[in-house]
Amino acid sequence: MNAPGRYIVLDRRDCPANLRPRLQTSLDGLRSVGWTQRLELDGLEVWTPAGSALPVVQVHRRHLLIGDYHGTTTLSALCGLARDAGQLARSVVGSGWGRYILIFRDADDVLRLLRDPTGALDAVHWVRDGLTVVTDATVGPLDRLLPLEVEIDWDGLARIASDVAWLAFSVPLTGLSTAIQGALTTPGTGDALTVWTPGTAARRPNDDPSAEALAAVVDGTVATLLQSRPRILAELSGGLDSAIVAAAVRRAGATPSTTFLNYHPAQAEGDERGHARAVAAWLDLPLTEIAKPPARLDLDTLALLGLGFR
Repeated sequence: MNAPGRYIVLDRRDCPANLRPRLQTSLDGLRSVGWTQRLELDGLEVWTPAGSALPVVQVHRRHLLIGDYHGTTTLSALCGLARDAGQLARSVVGSGWGRYILIFRDADDVLRLLRDPTGALDAVHWVRDGLTVVTDATVGPLDRLLPLEVEIDWDGLARIASDVAWLAFSVPLTGLSTAIQGALTTPGTGDALTVWTPGTAARRPNDDPSAEALAAVVDGTVATLLQSRPRILAELSGGLDSAIVAAAVRRAGATPSTTFLNYHPAQAEGDERGHARAVAAWLDLPLTEIAKPPARLDLDTLALLGLGFR
């Protein structure tokens, strides 16, 4: 059983001749399970499952974007104006938002990776005999490219067991590293430059702290995410968060193709249809209610929890 993942980046520019047959076998294996090469640039290859909706684009001369970025200035302009990798990372994070991985070669020809502050896309990386891999996938054909020393990191696992927050910063496997969200990382090394933290974001000057400004940010973010979406499916759970999002969708101009769903169990303690109906009525939105059967807890269900690097 394999976790499909969303992307694989291979930096094969320095891949030695003796590893190329193994690499080719892995690529053939990826194709056989439905993966395809989406883009190639300067020795970098990006692979995704065939038909994937994940955007993969070249945004500057040596810069690749995986995912979505929404900003006041285009990424191409930010890349062209930056004097160095650190300035570029700060500009990208400070000028926009999204779920993205920005990967590029800097002026010194060093491969760099910027993971967005939300951490929406994972980025596990390693180097195997000159081949650099960055990915969120544990798909089987990639196994033969893993580091030779990969095994369970028992000390790391103990650290995670004592404080689950460590899971955001590490994977409990030796030879593998993860890019920290909001940081500029050099794949295959422990080098990372933090360019975003919750504290620095909260202390930004000139931000309007009013409730009206917060509502405008939520409305603007939701409206941006809805752009160019022919159909919209939103969950109206009965909780506060989904009610706020539903109101923002309504203000952005919900269309007849917008569907609001409420999933509810048979047990009264989990049934929030009353709250969801009240919100739908207040916002004049149609609501589709779907009964949610109890989840099975068996070996197959538990096995799904073991997929992925973490």
